[in-house]
Amino acid sequence: MLSTNNVGTLLIVLAMITIKMYRDHGYRNNHIANMFKIELSALNKSEAAFLRIIDYSLLVSDEVFSHLFEEIFSFKYRKFLL
Repeated sequence: MLSTNNVGTLLIVLAMITIKMYRDHGYRNNHIANMFKIELSALNKSEAAFLRIIDYSLLVSDEVFSHLFEEIFSFKYRKFLL
């Protein structure tokens, strides 16, 4: 479940998967974990969990993208409304 505790890790995982998908040369997970000061095991588990959740379907429709975009970025405003 998406929460304020894991939205940052999710954004890192999304960027990491996108780089792996669209670049000939990506970064190893341990490099990204070190760069963002995340435990490598947590990053690996988050990546694997996200890929299972989306059933490894990396290409999504505009509708799904818009829904996820709104859900992720609404966290920015939720803390001001509470």
